[in-house]
Amino acid sequence: MKILIFSLSTFILSTVSLDNNVTVSLRALSTSCDATVLNNYCYGSLNLNAEGIWVSWDTSKTSPPENAVEGGADTGGTYYVSRSQYGSNGIIPGKYSPSRKYAWFSYGGVELGSTQFDVLRHTNVWWGEMTDDATKWIPAGIDAAGNVIYICQAQVPASINANQYTVPGKYHLGRCYIPFNGQEIGLNSGFKVLRQSLR
Repeated sequence: MKILIFSLSTFILSTVSLDNNVTVSLRALSTSCDATVLNNYCYGSLNLNAEGIWVSWDTSKTSPPENAVEGGADTGGTYYVSRSQYGSNGIIPGKYSPSRKYAWFSYGGVELGSTQFDVLRHTNVWWGEMTDDATKWIPAGIDAAGNVIYICQAQVPASINANQYTVPGKYHLGRCYIPFNGQEIGLNSGFKVLRQSLR
């Protein structure tokens, strides 16, 4: 199993316009996202019930932040929802394992490891079906072309791992991609998307 490990040394600074005509900016993930709403790409706020708060995290920490969103688990423990900046390729959601002190995401067919990343804090989310209201999906990142990337969750196919662990990943252009065992696993169906709760 080969997993590429990198640390963040660069950041993207640009603006994009979303469907609701809100212009947002990408900024370095090393900057905390606790204080603003929709005027930067953090989508963070002081309200854990809205878009949630992305907080900077790294491999020196051995536990997740308070109210971190659980995304799955395997024999190494719980996965939490994270996101990493991959050079000029964008900001990509994935999985964070406190026990392993790493975050992973997938890109270009492989699983990539990150030593600096953000972890999502939220108190009012659930994993919904694709038929749910897409306006309530939690945005997590953006690709190099300006497409918003959301957060999905899926089971590893039995053909790849008999335990069928549940793993969080990225929902991008109609497919869910999860990082697992050095691979990027793409799924057309059978996955869920993280969204604000209706309850």
